[in-house]
Amino acid sequence: MVEALPDPWHYRQLPRPVPEPPKRPHYWTVEVGADVGLIERPANGDGVHDSPGAVVGGHARVRVLRWLDARFATRVESAPYSYDARALGLPAGAHVGEDGPRRVHLSITAEPTWSPLPRLDLWAGVGLAWGRTTAPTLHVTGSEIAVVPTRGAVFVEVPLSLGIRYEVLPNWLVANLSVTVAFPSNQSGSMLEPYRTPGKNGTLIDVGGFPEPGTSVLGLAGLGILL
Repeated sequence: MVEALPDPWHYRQLPRPVPEPPKRPHYWTVEVGADVGLIERPANGDGVHDSPGAVVGGHARVRVLRWLDARFATRVESAPYSYDARALGLPAGAHVGEDGPRRVHLSITAEPTWSPLPRLDLWAGVGLAWGRTTAPTLHVTGSEIAVVPTRGAVFVEVPLSLGIRYEVLPNWLVANLSVTVAFPSNQSGSMLEPYRTPGKNGTLIDVGGFPEPGTSVLGLAGLGILL
């Protein structure tokens, strides 16, 4: 005959049992990673035309709530430009052959996140960003000869993003893909204004400013480490 087990609430056992503590799941709070991508930031006017540029940057993504993350990001953008005849108000036969501007970009974004499957997140983002564009020294040759020193311009913008992330290695490595549309405003700086400089004959000539960039579209791919 099998004896009934004692009542665990009243049975006194020595030494007393030590229950195993519950296992707590890993819960990441910070993602640090690197990003690469392409950007189309249209800047057309006064005979100047832009082309899609490359982007290299990094980000830190902080978990604020289970459904909300905050992203801090920085990147460097290239901006290849081409020039028509008489671009920047120069006479026929003058040539501008410099590389396009470079841009440093900083942003902070709030990203509500939905997880339809384990290790898979979908997110949307809205944020605020600041950028500084620097045009290298401009050399004009041909029918007119002139040099325009390095100039810069700044802007602020509101980026709107959609993204997907997947934990390639659980609790360690994550891959990201995102698309961002941004609307710039408050653009200012000497790069956007005409510059007066001595020309071929020693007389002063005006070299026009670069056109203001418009609404941009950015595609990024990145890898991140979960901390």
